[in-house]
Amino acid sequence: MSSIFTFPEDIYPTSCDWRLKTRSAVFESPFNGGIQTLEYPGAYWEASLSFDSLKKNKAIDLDVLLLKLAGMANRVWLWDHAFASPQGVAGGAPVVDGGPQTGKSLAIRGCVAGQLFLAAGDYFQLGTQLFRMTENATADSSGRATLVFESSIRNAAADGAVIITDKPKALMMLADDDQAPRRSGRRLVLSSFTLKFREDIYG
Repeated sequence: MSSIFTFPEDIYPTSCDWRLKTRSAVFESPFNGGIQTLEYPGAYWEASLSFDSLKKNKAIDLDVLLLKLAGMANRVWLWDHAFASPQGVAGGAPVVDGGPQTGKSLAIRGCVAGQLFLAAGDYFQLGTQLFRMTENATADSSGRATLVFESSIRNAAADGAVIITDKPKALMMLADDDQAPRRSGRRLVLSSFTLKFREDIYG
């Protein structure tokens, strides 16, 4: 069984790139050239974190984390550093409103009434899955809202399940066994390297 760690709170990449890897297929008719497309389940997140340089103490922390991850063997909770906080208010005590719920929208309650809860582009976490909003969600007078997002819910959401909006995370693993930082001089222990991760959708 894999061990699970959390990415260090005080280490920030110089740049990061997150994208949702979708799975689709295209079918072209041999008779009239008509095209049909199909979306498969199993979309997952990919993340690439680049670092220009890290001071010794943070370099050691990151180096130790990579040792613990043991290539692709273990997992790490990771968030998009560019969107750690949402654009929306995201206040209150939001939870799933009724269940089970599936698909790409979710009814929730417990938001701050009349406020923009999450904006398009914001992330949220439900269970072990990370979602990204595709529409604004504003709470009504009773604090209820509907979230619309990508990708589809993998495991049906139960009534009362907590919605996380502060540093929402995905359960990630290194993209391969060859992810390792480049060492430099004594002061900048690690420099000019990129780490690549992919989501464990079965975690």
